[in-house]
Amino acid sequence: VGMGSLQESALDIMTIKVGNIPPNTTVKVVIGYVENIEVQESLFYNLIISSTLTPRYVSRLSPNTSVPIITGNVDFTWNIIATIYSSKRLKAVQSSTHDVNVDFSLGKKSARVSFKNIEKPNRNFALQFSTADIHQPTVILSEHTLFNSSETAYTAMISFMPELVSSPYSSVIISDDEVLTLRKRRLSTSRGEFIIVFDRSGSMMGQRIAKAKESVVAFLNALPSDSYFNIIIFDDKYEPYSKEGSIKTSPESIRKATDYIYTVMDRGGTEIYDPIKYVLDSKQVNSDYPRYIFLMTDGDVSNTDQILSFVSGNL
Repeated sequence: VGMGSLQESALDIMTIKVGNIPPNTTVKVVIGYVENIEVQESLFYNLIISSTLTPRYVSRLSPNTSVPIITGNVDFTWNIIATIYSSKRLKAVQSSTHDVNVDFSLGKKSARVSFKNIEKPNRNFALQFSTADIHQPTVILSEHTLFNSSETAYTAMISFMPELVSSPYSSVIISDDEVLTLRKRRLSTSRGEFIIVFDRSGSMMGQRIAKAKESVVAFLNALPSDSYFNIIIFDDKYEPYSKEGSIKTSPESIRKATDYIYTVMDRGGTEIYDPIKYVLDSKQVNSDYPRYIFLMTDGDVSNTDQILSFVSGNL
């Protein structure tokens, strides 16, 4: 008789241990869960099935945490068969990560998706699909009897996806030139306090930190003119670019910040909690300037739960 145990290693990881299995025996593990499907650009649904667990930095704040590592270097294969059922006709079904076969049925209200080729779990699987009349509201009405009564009542669920006219993918609604004009108009009237929390740890070496620097420079040069900004550099310690607080945007302040970001070198560990706490504990520059905080990191850390709990409690 086989035996198994299940434990939660982290907020997003469960570990299953299976033992006492006789030789030449097949073991089947079935896991069921319910998950919301991500909506992208108000035009299609996006489902992601993870296949790898990258190494996670063990924070000094959670030294006893043990997190399993599953990289893409494996000698076994995986196969995914996804069946989509829809109340509306499916308009498009595709995967942005793998070559797949798509077989429609039930008048294109159902689709079966499977790999075309033999695949190893060396990258996540992403499935995108869209339905006809995706922006048309749907109402589901259910009849039921009230508790301790013979009276009949009804419950209605309304499901709808808003149609975002400014989406660059909605070319049939608005042209690319009109989208650009709208963005420029919004940028000219926007204001805010923008804080970048930038990971400079050793794992960011090479192209990662180079690309991250390019992104920060592009971000700085795209900031609204009537705004404030700051950059918090961190590894196993943190250092604010401006220790006096956020700086007003100007050609000169953007130039100096750009020069500074290019001097940053990779080093050290990945202590995300401390710089996030520093930012959230600091005073907002002005209540008329909404604060936006951007975390740039490649790091998986052992104290994710602690970080998320602190952030959610300080918003």
